[in-house]
Amino acid sequence: MYGRRQGGVGNSSEQGGEDTFNWVEGLTGSSSGEAALKEILLAWAEDGQQEQDEDRHEAMARIEAWTETRNFRAPLNLTSLSLTALPPTLPAGLQRLNANDNRLGRLPNNLPPGLRKLSACDNQLTTLPEVLPDMLETLYVDGNRLTRLPNELPSGLKYLYVNHNRLTSLPDNLPPELRELHVTRNEIAHLPENLPLELTDLRAELNNIIRLPERLPAKLTRLEVPHNELTSLPEDLPATLKWLSTDSNELTHLPPNLPRGLEELSVRGNNLRGLGDGRTALPYILSQLPPHCKVYLNNNPLPDRLRAHLSAQSGTSLPQIFL
Repeated sequence: MYGRRQGGVGNSSEQGGEDTFNWVEGLTGSSSGEAALKEILLAWAEDGQQEQDEDRHEAMARIEAWTETRNFRAPLNLTSLSLTALPPTLPAGLQRLNANDNRLGRLPNNLPPGLRKLSACDNQLTTLPEVLPDMLETLYVDGNRLTRLPNELPSGLKYLYVNHNRLTSLPDNLPPELRELHVTRNEIAHLPENLPLELTDLRAELNNIIRLPERLPAKLTRLEVPHNELTSLPEDLPATLKWLSTDSNELTHLPPNLPRGLEELSVRGNNLRGLGDGRTALPYILSQLPPHCKVYLNNNPLPDRLRAHLSAQSGTSLPQIFL
């Protein structure tokens, strides 16, 4: 989850033609020449108001080295330079920017229009620009101080990682193409009722969520919501769901119709007692799962008799059960 942010900006092969335009023009928006470009960067690098340990000259050198490659699809790496601000202008052709592990308090409002992947983890961001580049597909901003997201995120955004921030809510209208949403360790109480239909991976561990939307996206395969305040799950979970984790909540029962394709069900540390008759009884509910499914029921107040029955039937008439 949180650790994968470091992979947020990847490589891609160089393309010629229109993608490989004059690097000075790509940086400044004009063809005023290398001298003008260096003047812009040098003014930023020697700004007297910067912090003493900022390495803006190294950032300037990395930008110049990046432009010399003539590969505008290559990532620009500005990580671990103690930067409190990015240059006022970044190359217009830039598609991948990695600015992890700095001290950025904000991002420029004029990020390159063709930016597709942006990684700014482990900074001090409190807000994001209200208008992010239209082409943005992947956004990594784990480990910041964000209290909210822009109301309108780019419509083509597919991967959004905002773990370890201070969000109390999410926009009601998340991008329709969003496939992965990771918001672990925030302060979110409610998820939007209408989550994007393309969503396959939702991780919201360590929040304050008291209920899930009744209708979750039909393509969802992974749902991880441990350490929240859930007392129940939706009656009809998506049939595509393969991994469901609700550890350390306050669940008193499981829905009678769990997805038949589940490969792992983890409900450790809840308040399951296994009470119920017929289709609501825990053994019957679990018997509907495939034999290869792994079910984790540790640290629930199950009666001893039921616990013994589940243990005896584990891996035979019931899936693999861990108590």
